Amino acid sequence: MTPSPQAWRLRRTLRPALADIDGVCVIVRNRLKQTAHAADCFTVELLLREALANAVTHGCRDRAGGRVRCEVRFTGASVRILVADDGAGFDWRARLGAEPPELETGGRGLCLYSLYADSVTFNESGNRVALHKRLRDGKQGDGA
Repeated sequence: MTPSPQAWRLRRTLRPALADIDGVCVIVRNRLKQTAHAADCFTVELLLREALANAVTHGCRDRAGGRVRCEVRFTGASVRILVADDGAGFDWRARLGAEPPELETGGRGLCLYSLYADSVTFNESGNRVALHKRLRDGKQGDGA
């Protein structure tokens, strides 16, 4: 299958600061709005923003010297988000399927991933997440 002529990839390394997340999200949102999948902007940005915020807050623990690496790949039919941090990771297996805390403002990341992404995978140590989202059919004429 030939990649869509609209395919693109964005790679960024961020310092562990919540303020840096907006810049990456704006770039991805603007690129996605230029495609037939503009209706998926909210979902993709939600997944990206959550993964980056988790890496900054939990992975790097806001350490000044920490780094968060991010890659977003748009193929024309889907988006793949890869986010990794240089923290120790977490035991994602123990958290799978757990209900988010009802009255807390945090702790909803895994639930959001499972609700909005088509697939979620972590590396062994839990400091890298890959999120895959199939996009709704647009006006691209992908031959399907």
